[in-house]
Amino acid sequence: MSLKSRLLIYINSLLLITIIIGLLAILIISQKNIRDEILSTQSLAVFAIENGIQKNPEFYLFQEDDDTFGLSELTELRHLQIQFINSNGRIIDETRGGFK
Repeated sequence: MSLKSRLLIYINSLLLITIIIGLLAILIISQKNIRDEILSTQSLAVFAIENGIQKNPEFYLFQEDDDTFGLSELTELRHLQIQFINSNGRIIDETRGGFK
């Protein structure tokens, strides 16, 4: 095998290895960023619900309707399932979005 052929094989092998490592790094970083974004959105939803309950306790404590919060109307949530559970462990309201 000539020197030219060996150099082409080495260079192409290094290029292929570099591309594979780059793709793996992109996948790992993207997965971490997506997980962080979902956790951030989840904590924001918890904060919003808890804040709403603290600021309007008379509205939330004495409602007997199943759709007190209107969570079932949030159909565009893809990554979160939000449930409001009373002190007895009964689910009062929850999202019915396209989560999987």
